[in-house]
Amino acid sequence: MLDWKNRDKRKPILLDGARQTGKSYLLEELFGAHFIQVLRLDFLEQPDLADLFADSLRPDDILANIELALDIAIDRKNALIIFDEVGECQAAVNSLKFFAEQKPDMFICASGSNIGLLASFPVGKLELLELYPLTFEEFFWAAQQPLLVKAFEALNLSKVAHEKLFSLLIDCYFVGAMPEAVDAWFNSHGDPSVIERTGGYPAFTVH
Repeated sequence: MLDWKNRDKRKPILLDGARQTGKSYLLEELFGAHFIQVLRLDFLEQPDLADLFADSLRPDDILANIELALDIAIDRKNALIIFDEVGECQAAVNSLKFFAEQKPDMFICASGSNIGLLASFPVGKLELLELYPLTFEEFFWAAQQPLLVKAFEALNLSKVAHEKLFSLLIDCYFVGAMPEAVDAWFNSHGDPSVIERTGGYPAFTVH
């Protein structure tokens, strides 16, 4: 994504992935830290934002509407604009084609979790990225056990390493792989009640 930012011209990014994998956090907090200005439009939380696209799909018209709606001047050379849950607004999806063609110097990102259900899609006009839940290796990185990580990477086959890794694997099956649930699990020192509170769920059910 930083490579994308450093290009002279770019297509809008569309970040796809399941809900709760951290798409919004990645775009707004982590990637957004590299920008002077960050604007996030959440079409799931605020369906009336679709009105921004009601009269025109021209980027200049859309940007003017955003400025009026948010009462803010957009720094067109330094702003990161995020269309969050863009699948809730087909017009916003369609507008990405025109941003690609007319505003290749701007930083436009979109995210969604129902991209495959869209009525239409601007093929060839987007840079598609997909964010997945945590892998098992990422799960035990979150456990903050650097010596165990080192043993894993060194393919340590000792009984001690095996038992520790197997114990974490069971935890991973129980907690699932969504970042918030994993973070809450390790911060709660393995309190099972935290899973329901954070929306976590097992990776699969064991009978």
